[in-house]
Amino acid sequence: RADAPRPVRRRDYDNEKPVGDREFEAFRSLYAYDKGPLDPVLESRDDSLRQWRREKVAFNTAYNGERMSAILFLPKNSRPPYQTIVFFGGTGGRLVHSSDSLSEMILIQPWIESGRAVVYPIVKGAYERNYGVPSQTGLNIATRDWTVQLFKDIARTIDYLETRQDIDTSRLAYAGWSWGAYMGSIISPLESRLKVNVLIGGGLPNWKSLPETDPINFAPRVTVPTLMVNGRYDFFFPDETAQTPLLNRLGTPPDQKRHVLFDSGHIIPVNLTSAEVKAWLDRYLGPVE
Repeated sequence: RADAPRPVRRRDYDNEKPVGDREFEAFRSLYAYDKGPLDPVLESRDDSLRQWRREKVAFNTAYNGERMSAILFLPKNSRPPYQTIVFFGGTGGRLVHSSDSLSEMILIQPWIESGRAVVYPIVKGAYERNYGVPSQTGLNIATRDWTVQLFKDIARTIDYLETRQDIDTSRLAYAGWSWGAYMGSIISPLESRLKVNVLIGGGLPNWKSLPETDPINFAPRVTVPTLMVNGRYDFFFPDETAQTPLLNRLGTPPDQKRHVLFDSGHIIPVNLTSAEVKAWLDRYLGPVE
């Protein structure tokens, strides 16, 4: 039986339609929050590396009286105020319980060395906050509420960036890897402060979600320039059933969205991806001096 084909269920996005504007505006209200005080605290600072300074800052979330942290990498080869990439990582962050060692440093390191700051929010369900969260693929209220909390973690991180003089909040980019790329199509229409998207290793999911968290209802409302970088043989987000359907449904003008395919699986070549990301951000945020 182990040699028998294993059927994989995929959603037929050709026959699914997103909700209308009236329904979507009702969904949007679920993600709204009151901008209370952040009460930021610098937890640590490491200035020992030649390329960047690493700061870890804690501040208030927008729910349940919880606190969260974000790790900020400030480049030493460019001048503030910095263009900044807000990075949402993959599920690797759910497998460890300390953000002292980040799963995606190999991916984000070239971005910092190119002169841009990178902020890595420790979202609910990752690293030291990996507790009490439901299944990501659950068709239930708990999963919906968690998705809303994830968006609010990104939004509160941007609230914090706005308090800093060394960050250019008029030139913020969103970059997501795998889980973060999946979340990108949800976050982008809700967060107008993000001016450009980079979605790496993502696509539309093969599982069903409640409509208020289903990316099919958000993708047509994405309007900012969006770069998608994927592996041609990705087993988790296949090209024909996940990547291309997302690309086609993005509301971004055709000349401002780009899909780059490498001959790889879910893990993509870091050096080639870095070149694509740099060129994309140079184009839409301007080159770093």
